[in-house]
Amino acid sequence: MSEMYTNYNFSKENKMIVENTDTKLKILADESADLKILEQISWNLNKPYRIEWYKSEKFKLILEEKFINNNDLSEIHAVEDELKISDVIKEIENEEDILDVHDDAPVVKLFNLILKEAISKKASDIHLQIFENKLHVKMRIHGSFESIYSLQASLASRLFTRIKIISGLDITEKRKPQDGRVTINLGTRKIDLRISTLPSYESERIVLRLLDQKNQRLLLNDLGMLEKNISQVEQYLKNKNGIILVTGPTGSGKTTTLYAAIEKIKQKHINIMTIEDPIEYKINGISQTQVNNKIDLSFANGLRSILRQDPDVILVGEIRDEETADIAIRASLTGHLVLTTMHTNSPLGAFDRLNELGINRKMLTSSVICVIGQTLEKNYEDDERSGIFEIIEMNDELKNAISASTEENQLKKFLPKNHVSLNDALQIKREKKEIK
Repeated sequence: MSEMYTNYNFSKENKMIVENTDTKLKILADESADLKILEQISWNLNKPYRIEWYKSEKFKLILEEKFINNNDLSEIHAVEDELKISDVIKEIENEEDILDVHDDAPVVKLFNLILKEAISKKASDIHLQIFENKLHVKMRIHGSFESIYSLQASLASRLFTRIKIISGLDITEKRKPQDGRVTINLGTRKIDLRISTLPSYESERIVLRLLDQKNQRLLLNDLGMLEKNISQVEQYLKNKNGIILVTGPTGSGKTTTLYAAIEKIKQKHINIMTIEDPIEYKINGISQTQVNNKIDLSFANGLRSILRQDPDVILVGEIRDEETADIAIRASLTGHLVLTTMHTNSPLGAFDRLNELGINRKMLTSSVICVIGQTLEKNYEDDERSGIFEIIEMNDELKNAISASTEENQLKKFLPKNHVSLNDALQIKREKKEIK
């Protein structure tokens, strides 16, 4: 009987969390919870109780944390065993069947547990892939790609079907890549999931990107920049035109840095517009557009349309191709401040990459006003990671060097003597005991 009092639905509906120990009940309750229910639980379980009262907002937070962070590996494998012997869940081949599955069915429970595990670990992505007769579950956590656990490969079909159904994908299509989105509720928190499927030799590979707005930090001061870095970036954000590039590996927080920059300059008299893939955070007061390849709304096409809307500041989620690079550079030369990201190994490498995409060196020196390189390192205080930043300032010496060559080793010679590289910033934060 005690299990019915300790699940999420009971706790949410009755505004109380019951923790059942050997000798008594510990109850965390919203101040508006019904005392009669508490008495009834105590009577039914024949145990005394101790209660802690909380204001409604505080209780909601406690409720979320309680039921998001209570996963463990044994629970996952228990569900795996249940799936293997279950006569209830059979191979489901159509949408109607999967929608009829009861919410506590094993396949649904397994998906929910994986999702909760990812959220509790603050993962940005979940990777599901069959390899050597195992369904491997991996997650990108603070930029690091980590194996979490492996399940029997036979579970993949049901799990993949479940994911496709909730994200509106075709469950019968396994030969072509598909993309979908869905918003789910976890307590009072909304989680946007962006789902991508890709055919593989043995089955399919599915990647889920988690966009948890609660975990976004949108102030430049909160990203981990050194004081000097913050001052530099704030100065560049005052420019009326030019392009600011943010570079770094996958999962290093480049988009979060762009959002923090937008929050810094957001004013009613500035027209700010974005083209993103995906929109990771909704910012009040600005126009945000989602890339949609199904209707030919690419970065380049979206950016071209935005330029006809008289913007002052444009955020381009990522420069991936020659066309987008060309339009972004030209926009920055015609009275627009452009903020964007690129995947490069180092911030100086952005110049070579843009040159490879067909942008001539003269246009580079005229348009790029700043390059921000970033990565993530684990901090001392908790299991999260803090940003490490390098700011490339476009002085005359560097511009002249770029005009001659975009080769990175050549450009390094023209950085100022007091330039703080990524390694320098890392050492400074270690000396301050901010980074492990």
